[in-house]
Amino acid sequence: MQSSLTSSVGDAIGVGLKPPAQGITLPALRTTALKPTQALLGLSLAYRRTMKTLTEVIKDDHEEMYEYHDQYERARRHGDVDAQARWIRQLTWEVARHAVGEEIVVYPLMEEHLGNKGRQLADHDREDHLVRTLHVAVLLK
Repeated sequence: MQSSLTSSVGDAIGVGLKPPAQGITLPALRTTALKPTQALLGLSLAYRRTMKTLTEVIKDDHEEMYEYHDQYERARRHGDVDAQARWIRQLTWEVARHAVGEEIVVYPLMEEHLGNKGRQLADHDREDHLVRTLHVAVLLK
């Protein structure tokens, strides 16, 4: 499930994780001593085709965290204590990683490009993350 915040951030600021400008491929290899090989250029093209926008990355993160929570609940229903512990540790790690990533990348972009509305959206998202983090903390008990 994609949050409206996720789509509004990507749509509003139009930021994505994009490849370098056209004509710039593997700049470290552009020396007289070492010319880029066809294989390396092919890797560069494959890399650019797999790049995702910021919105897609956030959406994938959210789906991954929902999946970990579902796996935890499935293990709980089956009484598999070891699997519960594994899934809750994985979920905890992903929530923390995701929240830090948004604090470092997404929220500053929102505030920069959307001004006061961006600050409001970022604050709302922080509150939402706090509620979800508290939910995970309760699961850990």
